This record gives sequence, C-alpha cells and structure tokens, in this order.
Amino acid sequence: APESLPADMPASDDLGDFILKEQEIPPPQQPRLKSVFLLGRVDYFRSSNVFSGIDPIDDALLRTGLSLVANPQIGPRTYLITGIDSNLVRYVDQTAANYDELRIRAGVLHQLSSRMFGEIGWTNQQLSAAETRLLPPYSGDRFLRENSLRLELSRQDPLAQNLTLNTFYQLQVSFAEPNDRTRLINFFYTSLSYNIQPQLEIGLDYQLGVTSFLRQERTDQYHQLSTRLTYYLSKATVLSAFAGFSFGSSSLSTLDFEGAAFGINLSVNLPLF
Repeated sequence: APESLPADMPASDDLGDFILKEQEIPPPQQPRLKSVFLLGRVDYFRSSNVFSGIDPIDDALLRTGLSLVANPQIGPRTYLITGIDSNLVRYVDQTAANYDELRIRAGVLHQLSSRMFGEIGWTNQQLSAAETRLLPPYSGDRFLRENSLRLELSRQDPLAQNLTLNTFYQLQVSFAEPNDRTRLINFFYTSLSYNIQPQLEIGLDYQLGVTSFLRQERTDQYHQLSTRLTYYLSKATVLSAFAGFSFGSSSLSTLDFEGAAFGINLSVNLPLF
C-alpha cells in the first residue's frame, strides 16, 4: 500500500495498509439464491495516527467504492467467489496521499460444517496516485501492484439468545511490485455481537495482524480493539459506526501503530440475478 508521504510527514511504510486493517471483515455467510450482486459503500474514517508514524498525524479520509460480486454454486456445499472492486480514497488534509484502488479477486468457498467455512483464493490489487503524485519511490501514477494467494477460515457460534461469536483467520502471501513489499500476513479477527433489537446490533471487535516482509528485514504486529454499533436499515442497506484504538510494534523504527480511531460506514447490497 502507499508508503510515500509529503515532506512534512514521517516516512511510513503502511499508508493504505493501515486503512485496510480498519475495515471490519465479517466471516462469509452462506450465499443467497441469487448469485450476482452489486455492492456500494461509503466509509468515513478518522484516526489520531492515520499514517502509523512515530510523529502522529490526525486526519480523516473518505472512501467510496463499488463492487460487482458473483458467487455461483458449483457443488452441494461449494461456491465460486469472484469480484471486481473499485475504491477511491481521499484524505481531508493530507491530499497528497490520495489514491485509487482496483482489485480483482477469485476463490472457492466451501461450507465445512453448519457453522464453518473455508476459502482459498487469489487477488490482484493495483494502487494508483490520485490527482497529485506521491513522492519517490512511488512517484509514478501506479505505485503498487501485487498478486496475493490466501487461505481463509471463518466460523459463527451462537453463545446465547441474541449473542453470537464470529471468528475469522486469513493466511496470505503477497508478491508485490516494488518487490520490497512482498510479504506474508497472518490476520485474525473476532467479534462478539449482541442483537438489542432485530435491526440493531452492538459488537466488540478485535483484530490482530502479523506481517513478515520477505524482501526486507521487517516484521509488524498490529492490534485493534473497537466497539461497534450496526443498524440494518433494510435487507439491502446497513449503517454501522465504530470507535476504538490500535497498538502494536514494528522492527521499522519509523512506525508506531498506537492511535485512536472512529469510523462510519454505509453499505448497500443489491441482488441482480
């Protein structure tokens, strides 16, 4: 993800990666009868340390995106998962860090049990500078291209009436250009959710990401703990907000993951056919 910042910012290696980790990653659910969907989302995110730098920068960003997703059934409990995602990321103050994202992904999802899913897949991601050019070494319009292979496991366990525990694990290896971004990622996410009303849910979420870079001597460990409120406006539209804090460590001396964060998300899922 974007690393290069304006001259008055710390030289972070995780601009973009940090933001992606802020996204809630719910476990996949059993696909509906329809298999092609159009998804739209608008995210507002604010952090006291938005670039994970040792000199924290407080800023906010707006992410807008569209996705076309198809998940046709190819077996009794097996589904082909494909999608094209396009996102525009715009910072409020640090506009030199604005970027666009294009992702193409494909995978096979298998229902391992009534509560557990497994998926193997591939993702191609390309990040491009928007409006203004980033500083070297990412001074080109397209400053990151990577292909990733991933293995995912997810589980949903009802603990009591209206109380559910969701867990998600991802092992991913990313082969990137520039090649010093090639890395191995272990990511774990768990969420304890309680339905206050049929349309209103409160949750406590925890994320852990351990990233080992394969072409440089660097290892990152990232944690995030947050509370979440989710309101289902309709079957297709969801509004959610979260607040929390992050912390962690890195062998790269210019990084510090400690910071507070707040975000609001509106997502729409339209079944097509």
